[in-house]
Amino acid sequence: MSTPEDGGTVVVGVDGSVGSRAALEHALADAARRGARLRVVTAQAQPEFWATAYGPVPIPAGAAELHRMRVAARGWVDDVLAAHPREAAAVPIEVSAVPGPPADALIAASGDADLLVLGHRGRGALAGAVLGSVGMRCALGAACPVTVVRPRPAPARPRPSVRRSTVADVMTTDVATVSPDATFAQVADVLATRRVRAVPVCDDDGVLLGAVSEADLLVTAERTDPAPERRWWRPRPRHTGRSAPAGAAGATTAAGLMSAPAVAVGPGATVAHAARLMREHGLAWLPVVERDGRVVGVLGRSDLLSVFDRDDDGIRAEIVVDVLGRLLGVGADRVSVDVTDGVVTLDGELDTRADARLAVRSAERVEGVVAVADRLGFRVDERSADLSEVRRY
Repeated sequence: MSTPEDGGTVVVGVDGSVGSRAALEHALADAARRGARLRVVTAQAQPEFWATAYGPVPIPAGAAELHRMRVAARGWVDDVLAAHPREAAAVPIEVSAVPGPPADALIAASGDADLLVLGHRGRGALAGAVLGSVGMRCALGAACPVTVVRPRPAPARPRPSVRRSTVADVMTTDVATVSPDATFAQVADVLATRRVRAVPVCDDDGVLLGAVSEADLLVTAERTDPAPERRWWRPRPRHTGRSAPAGAAGATTAAGLMSAPAVAVGPGATVAHAARLMREHGLAWLPVVERDGRVVGVLGRSDLLSVFDRDDDGIRAEIVVDVLGRLLGVGADRVSVDVTDGVVTLDGELDTRADARLAVRSAERVEGVVAVADRLGFRVDERSADLSEVRRY
């Protein structure tokens, strides 16, 4: 526990999921309020194999795997710190990767902590359907109070698979905006302070009017250095396909600097649609607006790619353990799972056609899966099976 000389320790478990990010943001804010240290713990149980007649034998994670886990956790932490610079400057942070089941690692870390913070749901595609979840075990076994944080509710319905991910699933909701009468210096200060490349311009009701980017500011900055005379033998610069900055030279407020109307996307749009808009308009980010025009988030390229930023081994382990083992009750001897660059190949034979379809749909729901190649066979097609001899009880 904490001592009178310090503000104590807040422990948070992370795994890269949406719930994990919400827990990390809550833990950072709580540690800043307490004046406490923040200990970030990540753990990953390895797949279990029936090596003996007495039960499964876990295979411990090696040094390379622990290093990969630590680097991934550090990246998740850096993303949150960039969005919350005030708290980041005030809280000392320690990141550790621990082998073994996440619940055991977090319970052990709670021994000298003042608070343990968890996300409501982790990465597991079937996390809500499996008894003995990490949250339940920590609530019963932790040596300190436990806080379970729910992620912010998304306007769209929960996505059933990665290929149907919506903008609301990956967008950043902590948005900095400026008013139309904000000065050049104020806009530049927001861009520098928040470390963003563009900022939405909104009215008093939060309705999007336009956007000011770094390129728009450079139009005014160019006035201090007149363009040199172009020599006749030098070719003209080729068009890059990107939209030209709309800010007018000499503009002093956001209203004159901004590009309007700004290209925007709704929270219910698919990730594929948002990516297409970025590519077609040559943009690095998009404001996210509701139907009434209010800004509810921003979407960057890194947000889009975060859906697929997961290693193949982790994807395969989740499919083997969660989908095949826990949901369907089959082992690697009946279905083989191969994952290459996020593309999953399922090969083998299951009992029924319904089982095969369920395996494919459940594999599609695993985060990080780009596509599923279905090579599954089945012994019985229940659509045409003869059930006349089946007795009713």
